[in-house]
Amino acid sequence: MLLWLVIRELLRMQKKAKYLIVVKTYGDTAFERLEYNFTGPMKRCLTYKDPLLKILNGNFTNFSPTGSIASQGNYLDNKKN
Repeated sequence: MLLWLVIRELLRMQKKAKYLIVVKTYGDTAFERLEYNFTGPMKRCLTYKDPLLKILNGNFTNFSPTGSIASQGNYLDNKKN
């Protein structure tokens, strides 16, 4: 019964959601934040150095509304290279 209530609530929230965010962990030194449009292509991909996602460190990619790459680059300790 509880699982059904959780699923129902998630479906209700889905109607309002605009974005979906996924965080991937690679060991304990790299964390990737993937942002998706809820009903469309990926929005951006950012790499962080810390689990709180405060220190950008590594590749980043921003995507256009159609899903093609709009910009990309690299950060090192929160500084854009």
